[in-house]
Amino acid sequence: MTRAHLRAPRRSAVALLTTLALVAGAGAAYAGPVIRSIGAPSAPVAALLARGGEGGPLRVAATALPLAYDTRSIPTLVVLELDGASLLSGHPGGLLGLEIHVYAVAPGGRIATSISEGVAIDLSDLGEAVERDGVRWLARLDLAPGDYDLRLFVRERRTGSFGLRSLRLVLPSPREDGAAAFLAAVVPDPRPWLDAPSPTLGADASAALAKVGGPPSALPVLAAAATGELELWAGGGPVPQVALRLTDGRGLDLGALGPRVLGEEPLGPGVSVANLEIALPDKSGLLDLRAETALREVVSLPRRVVLRPDPQGAAWHQLSRVDVATAQVAGDPPRPEHSLPRALEARATRVLTDAILTDWRRYADGDREGAVAAHQAFEAGTVEADRRYGMGRLQSAEQPLLDRLAGQDHASLLPLALFYRDLLRSHLASGRIGLARRAETVSERLLVELAAGAADDSERRLSAMALESVASELIEIGAPRRAAELIERSAELVPGRPSVWVALATLLEYSGDLDRARDALARALEIAPTDREARLRVGRLAELGGLEERAAQGFDRLLAEPVADWVGVVAAQERVRQLLDQDDFAGAANLLGPLVERWPREPSLWVALAFAAERAGDRTTSRHAVEQAAAVDRAFAIAPRKLYASPPRLSLAAGRSEVEMQGLLRLDALAAALPKEGS
Repeated sequence: MTRAHLRAPRRSAVALLTTLALVAGAGAAYAGPVIRSIGAPSAPVAALLARGGEGGPLRVAATALPLAYDTRSIPTLVVLELDGASLLSGHPGGLLGLEIHVYAVAPGGRIATSISEGVAIDLSDLGEAVERDGVRWLARLDLAPGDYDLRLFVRERRTGSFGLRSLRLVLPSPREDGAAAFLAAVVPDPRPWLDAPSPTLGADASAALAKVGGPPSALPVLAAAATGELELWAGGGPVPQVALRLTDGRGLDLGALGPRVLGEEPLGPGVSVANLEIALPDKSGLLDLRAETALREVVSLPRRVVLRPDPQGAAWHQLSRVDVATAQVAGDPPRPEHSLPRALEARATRVLTDAILTDWRRYADGDREGAVAAHQAFEAGTVEADRRYGMGRLQSAEQPLLDRLAGQDHASLLPLALFYRDLLRSHLASGRIGLARRAETVSERLLVELAAGAADDSERRLSAMALESVASELIEIGAPRRAAELIERSAELVPGRPSVWVALATLLEYSGDLDRARDALARALEIAPTDREARLRVGRLAELGGLEERAAQGFDRLLAEPVADWVGVVAAQERVRQLLDQDDFAGAANLLGPLVERWPREPSLWVALAFAAERAGDRTTSRHAVEQAAAVDRAFAIAPRKLYASPPRLSLAAGRSEVEMQGLLRLDALAAALPKEGS
């Protein structure tokens, strides 16, 4: 067994305080994200925060850590880790704008305190750091002892992509027996992050962070089959004995980590820390961490950890969907083995029905990720136990439940459709194609029923956008033809949306079905004759069909319009290529002259001008174009050609955030529609 340290070495207080002062924005030396207070959240966001739960397309991890022990007010660190890749997905470049809201909700629904901040990040300067490292937001809440539901919402303003997380935070009062009032398991994060610290941190919070070796990891990445160390921090008393255990995605206990105390020391008034050595199993993936102690409460225990053979090469923001698909929340008992071939039919169906309802209820209670992971493991285990009849038995147990829901509150259908959409992704990540297809079919059926029973156009529009979100999942895993079928159904459900027909045409062109792509573009132009992307794609398809002159006329009309968008860049590239193919180098150079002034930051046009001018004998213009091409810095702007050639995930993402929000807001309707346990 190899040895790997799970926490960074303790730094000197002076060095750490200096670093944290810079991170906290205490001086001009830190040229990073710009952070400011913003107003109250909009009504839909406030409704999500009022309800709680978890969801959203952004990959987010969160944790909270009390920084000192006090009987009146406890400063509490809030850490929000944002995956860089999901932040940049669909982003056009330029300014990344984050909207962050944190509510500390006391029992009875009272908001004890809150933070609302905006974070602006210039991607031209920091885009590489965002994509490589992710963004970590740090803030401080001052809370009296008590129980809190910490609700965190973050949204990227330009794409609308958001993440919602909920944490239980317990800050108890002192115990009369002198024992510790609370305990925190801390894994300081040695990975690099682009830090966006809130002004609420202040110098005293920086000093408190120095006591625990730096900000803790919200989702620790640890070395599998290794021994390592973590810190246990106790407030109000000595560090008690504690047993730590891991469970896998099916709820199976992987055994105790066998913590051995390496040393204990005081860190301040009422605060002590113990360094523990733990032995990690030879297991990879996203696992659950549990603690067993005599304390009434354990606070700030990382709910999940990631084990990797090489943790240095697999940071949180680089984890694949396969890891997410194996997640399971601590506290679940292991699933019973279903010996279906040997069980009586009625009893087998009852067992399956109970398991299905258990996971649906869990999803409705707000534990979306855990419910999907549990159901993925349950369905996979059912089929493994009965390869011949398992799939059919699942459907037989599930169908009456779906029929019952369809006849009740239609609002419950959307969150359940999203449950099966997420289940589709989870099965695909695990390589279970048959179960993935079944999940997709169920999701589509629920959305079609939602649209059929819609009382108004807004409900039908919501159903259509949800179908598009399922299609985007299929695009992501490489099933473009099936995705095209769902997009076409969505377009027919809510007519009059040219962007959906253009997305369909893009996907059909990507799949090689050019005739149907032309038909889809014709439908788009019937609705919006001036749509520039549709006209560009018509010209490109004309080119592919050998109609060069018609294509050239279309490109020229697009370039004649005084618009500086990516469509114009691709039209220019295509038109210049036509002229170069005809050896009309002077014509290409003349066309490019005004175009490089319209798009001075597009290097492909400067390169084309350099080539055309050189072949036309204009070496001065060619040399100038080469210099301009070398000077262009297009950091993290999506290349126009890439926008044209990529499947239409970005165009379908716009409505996904609205679908996700509505799905979260309707979880209560799903919970009310489900039969109660034991009924």
